[in-house]
Amino acid sequence: MTKAWAMLLVLAWACSKSRAEGSSPTPAASSGIATVMPVPAPVQSAANATSTTGAWRGTYTSSPATLYIPPDWKDVHWKVKETSAGIGEGEIAIQVEPATGRIVGTLGGPLGPASIRGLGADGKLTATVARKDPSDEGFAGTIVGVISNDRVDGTMYVSLGEANAIRTATFTMSPEGAMRAAH
Repeated sequence: MTKAWAMLLVLAWACSKSRAEGSSPTPAASSGIATVMPVPAPVQSAANATSTTGAWRGTYTSSPATLYIPPDWKDVHWKVKETSAGIGEGEIAIQVEPATGRIVGTLGGPLGPASIRGLGADGKLTATVARKDPSDEGFAGTIVGVISNDRVDGTMYVSLGEANAIRTATFTMSPEGAMRAAH
């Protein structure tokens, strides 16, 4: 029993010594009591909140892209047989939640079926493209874009699971109500 207590004291001393050498702990951390701080929601002006949130729908056009390998990576070689997979036009739709700016959406066509998850804030859109069925080894990647009052424009950068096809796609979306009125 004495050896166990001695070991605990040595461990406690070592932990307090490593804390002292690193950054100083917060008062809650030093007392051993966890403090949960609320996470503030993104602040949006009333004009920005009404113009960039809601449902957006549009189309994309994808084309072959290349993978850049720096010249100093002499031993890295990437050569695959080109495929027509993922080239063409498809549908894209997102919903921007007013309170948080969170984005959820879907992607159809040659790059789909995929889901979109991300954030819209300060007129910008960033998101990931993930497979609805990960076992299909289809296209996945990232999205960046700009959200304005009447449209969303952006680019997707995606590849197949084994990186044997890389695609770039540009897209444009309009507010969902405007799409219905145009048809």
